[in-house]
Amino acid sequence: MSEHSVRALELARAAWRLQQQHRKDLTRALQPLIDVTGANEATLLGALGVASNADSDAAALATFTAASELLESVADFAKEPQPAPVLWRDPGDNVRHEPRLCDAVLSVGETGILSSAGGIGKSTLALEVASAAATAAENGKLFGTACGLRVAAGPVVLVSYEDSVTRIAHRMTWINSTNLPKAVRVWRDPDPLWCADPAQHGASQAGSRWPQLWAAVRNVGARMVVIDPVSATLADASTSETGPVRAFLRALAREAAPNDTECWKGCGVLLIAHDTKSARDAIRRGEDPGAGVVAGSAAWYDGARGVLALMRDPNEGSEDRLLECVKANYGRTGWGARVAERLENDAYRGLEMVMLLVREEMDEAKKKSDKEDPFE
Repeated sequence: MSEHSVRALELARAAWRLQQQHRKDLTRALQPLIDVTGANEATLLGALGVASNADSDAAALATFTAASELLESVADFAKEPQPAPVLWRDPGDNVRHEPRLCDAVLSVGETGILSSAGGIGKSTLALEVASAAATAAENGKLFGTACGLRVAAGPVVLVSYEDSVTRIAHRMTWINSTNLPKAVRVWRDPDPLWCADPAQHGASQAGSRWPQLWAAVRNVGARMVVIDPVSATLADASTSETGPVRAFLRALAREAAPNDTECWKGCGVLLIAHDTKSARDAIRRGEDPGAGVVAGSAAWYDGARGVLALMRDPNEGSEDRLLECVKANYGRTGWGARVAERLENDAYRGLEMVMLLVREEMDEAKKKSDKEDPFE
């Protein structure tokens, strides 16, 4: 080895020793902050870097405190369990449930959307799902099935702005005429949950009964909350403005998230919404409906982790519906089910699944795209 190479090696070793000593000294210096904040070393280093650009000591302290609380290492959460699925694809009978591979539309601590044109049956489908969840819980099962979906067993809270409790109860007898599940709870005559902030233009806030609702949800241990329709729960806050919609969705996610301190296992929130004509046309053509799948601000579609679209079968003479998953942030899309009207003595009695559909079958079922939109 040449003299030059030996010298270079010695310098490299010296640099490595200095780096190691610096790291040890830095760790010892940060330890009191780690003990106080609970943040890890990487988080604190990032916060110190942000605070170093502050104009004053007071500003630096405030910046550091905020940054040390907000900046968290992804590695710290790698071993945390994924949010439990609440509503997901029904793969068929005798197929075991695999939470990591289930194509969830809705999970604990998140929001999902079921949308359609008026009069198609989205409220009825929501009741089918709610009944399946509650019945499964009462029968000691892990999940129930309804209209091409599996739903986690557990109590369900319905926040219905259009149907009375009596009307809901009678509609649920269509599903189970002899033994209505007691684990389906209804908030009678609900007030708006989200309102414009009168003190600040464009801002919004929780309504006066927001805390009461979520206290009741936790008290019954609900696994799912259904808000129908979501447009009615925003009082004087616009459903077409991004700010109020995003604030509302974030607030729902916070309330729905598990909380060990309160012994709250969390729930999923299913929002029932109206769609747009442009979205219906896109879905029939096999295209991505985008934000138009929910009427109002694009923030509804963007903020929901999963979206289900319910539409009429475009084929002439068919009274069936097609239920399709058009958005699933953590799974596949394009799957769904053909759903038919349940009839009793020629009277409408809800919806029931005819067959499960994979993407290719769903695309085939929607092929007659030149049919005129009956809702135009």
